[in-house]
Amino acid sequence: MRELGIIAACAHVVLIGCGSPGATAPPEVPGFDEIQGRIFARSCGLTACHAEGRGAGGLSLIGPAAYDDLIGRPANERPGEVRVVVGDADRSYLIQKLEGRGAVRPMPPNSPLPRAEIDEIAAWIDGGAPRTRGGPTHRTEQEQNSAAVNDFPNPPALEPGQRAFIAAKAMIIPAGTERQFCHYLPAENEEFFVRGLRAYQGVHGHHANLFKRQGGPIEPAIEDCSDAEGMIGLLPVLVPSQGGVAELPEGMAVRVATGTQLVVQSHYVNVTSRPLRVRDTIVVQMSEPSEVQTEIGNVAVANFDFTLAPNAKGQVVRAACPISRPITVTSLRAHMHEHGVSILVEHEKVSGERISLFEIDPWQPEFRDLLPGVSFHEKPLRLEAGDYLTVECTFDNPSDTAIQFPTEMCASFGYFHPVTPEEPQFICFVLDSPTTPNP
Repeated sequence: MRELGIIAACAHVVLIGCGSPGATAPPEVPGFDEIQGRIFARSCGLTACHAEGRGAGGLSLIGPAAYDDLIGRPANERPGEVRVVVGDADRSYLIQKLEGRGAVRPMPPNSPLPRAEIDEIAAWIDGGAPRTRGGPTHRTEQEQNSAAVNDFPNPPALEPGQRAFIAAKAMIIPAGTERQFCHYLPAENEEFFVRGLRAYQGVHGHHANLFKRQGGPIEPAIEDCSDAEGMIGLLPVLVPSQGGVAELPEGMAVRVATGTQLVVQSHYVNVTSRPLRVRDTIVVQMSEPSEVQTEIGNVAVANFDFTLAPNAKGQVVRAACPISRPITVTSLRAHMHEHGVSILVEHEKVSGERISLFEIDPWQPEFRDLLPGVSFHEKPLRLEAGDYLTVECTFDNPSDTAIQFPTEMCASFGYFHPVTPEEPQFICFVLDSPTTPNP
């Protein structure tokens, strides 16, 4: 989650439309503004298709964010494919969709584009994908790699009982952009227990964490998981707080079963004028099975799928997690980013009684990485079947631009026991929840 990590103080800002310019495109190469206005707005920007905000497949072709939604971004419906590969129209999934190539269903579905318009879009891609006719081309992947500045962490040598999980390969974060990647590692061959974790990032890292994938392993891969859908099926091993560190009390640990696929998630905000080359490391502290007295699971309630309206003040976001059996919660923490005003975490009993577990008002921007909260080790919090764990966040958005995940989120995370094979976690990620402005 965009939880945690080490970051420069100025890092989390909304950056839209900041590409990595290369050379100047020839005058005969159309600009994206022309293609968007003459082709996409007419044929693809219908309300049910790729309109501004929330288009089909997570792709919007209308509005100021459309360019960045295309360039170098993975195709949601076809893992491994890229929507627009700058300089290579044939490899671009956008062209494959427009042509209906292979098993791909052509788009638009009822009235395919004329061949001349597809050729014009292909010429734009092959010509460097400039925003405007004759304007700067977007850097190709090779050009970005050669221009990138290393922003690698320097983790210490491993100590006995530690193990390192390293991002599958170095990734490029273009200048002026925010990116979140998920590195799916090979499935684990042996079971082990984790009682601590530390994330190591470069100086522009927003957070890094280690997750377990639900639903069985897939082929090792790297995916862009910057949107809310990218969190589906990922369960945190531990939830780090300040400095990217998480540590459980003595005798407690999280089980990583044989066959589990672990995922290294990295989130960066590049506020520099150069591309960054990044590769994060997660170091876990393991426990011997004989040392584990209590197996711990994650409990979390979060809303990732909301939009803070431009210039909104006092906009409220909520989420609730139903509890299906009696559990004991040992700790809970709160998480928002710098647009947060306040956060309230409550225990709603099956009787309807609401008990405030903790409230932070006012929320401070530095709390994003501190993850404030409460510990229930001395007086454990008991939740019964039918109870709810709820979170309510209030935000201000002073900018003229709408804000979505991962720039902002509303969440509370913690740990519970006992863990059962059927319910090793209580994780409630709201992906479609209403938000309301305060009067």
